[in-house]
Amino acid sequence: MKKMWLKTILVLGIVVLMFGAGVTPSLINGIVKGDNPYSGHEWVIGRVNTNLHENHVVSENSLYENAIYFYNQVAYIAFGLSDDGGTAVYAIRITPGELVGYDGWQLIAVRFYHNVQKGTNETHYCDLKIYDSGTATLPGLLLESVPYTATGTGWVRITLPTPIQLDINQDIWISIEITHAGGEFPMGADGGPAVDGKGDWFCHPFWSWYELQYQANVVPAGVSYETNWNIEGIVADRGGNHPPNRPTITGPASGNVSTAYDYNFTAIDFEGDEVYYFIDWGDTTNSGWLGPFASGEQIIKSHAWSKKAAYMLKAKAKDIYGNESDWRTLEVTMPVSINLPFHQLIEKLFQRFPNAFPILRQLLGY
Repeated sequence: MKKMWLKTILVLGIVVLMFGAGVTPSLINGIVKGDNPYSGHEWVIGRVNTNLHENHVVSENSLYENAIYFYNQVAYIAFGLSDDGGTAVYAIRITPGELVGYDGWQLIAVRFYHNVQKGTNETHYCDLKIYDSGTATLPGLLLESVPYTATGTGWVRITLPTPIQLDINQDIWISIEITHAGGEFPMGADGGPAVDGKGDWFCHPFWSWYELQYQANVVPAGVSYETNWNIEGIVADRGGNHPPNRPTITGPASGNVSTAYDYNFTAIDFEGDEVYYFIDWGDTTNSGWLGPFASGEQIIKSHAWSKKAAYMLKAKAKDIYGNESDWRTLEVTMPVSINLPFHQLIEKLFQRFPNAFPILRQLLGY
């Protein structure tokens, strides 16, 4: 029988606990302890806009995505098979109770926290598997299987080639199948308490499905370990059409009048539609609608301001169906212009005395 190993950081150092014959969970220093900002909430569900950051900071490129998960900490501990390693399956069971409000949404991706030993760069190759509703203790039919590669410690996002339409009246099981060598601990998890029937499902080729909190195939009855896997189901609202996000604007925030400067604009459309850009230069001139361009394609436009002033450069985007984003702004300041030959004289003076005349340099935009 394979042995189940787990590890976590303890402030006082390395600790070893014996849970019974055949199992020696070893708590080993080496994985960073991290708290999820929702750890103060009840376990019921986490619904937040999501991107690749552990703290679930809202990303404008994912305004119509939510994450469904049961953990309350990120990578508090990590799990793997001991001895020679092998293949293990870690899963969460999402029930209709968590799918309230998601009618018409789709499961489009899965994220999980991949852990490696400190100072190593382990790579694991295996499968994400999505199962239909089965019973309260067993998944149903396999809906989709996606191979993945995970290297190093951190979140791994696996996008489904074919999104799965959510049935809000049925369970859906999300599993991460990982093959690894002995002494590796690839699956991140929290420190519990386990969400009963949902957050800590485990399967091994020699065993059936069970919840880790009961550990029926690992340790003697009466001993338990409570945890929830760092696994998220990423769901998206694909009903209807949405506008692109606000364009990003990059370019100089100051310069000299009558000098043309390049500015970069990029907008992403949630459905992947082509986008148009409208640029207001803040001096009573604008670009009109430009495009269409591919979603995420960067465009470059030049502009010169003719008077000394502070200008509010604005840009917005729309998709091919006319859905417009909000404005993005960038303040641009044009200091006083210098004409030749006085310009050349000032430049030579500044070159000759590079640390002199700081106030004049600031006024003239040098």
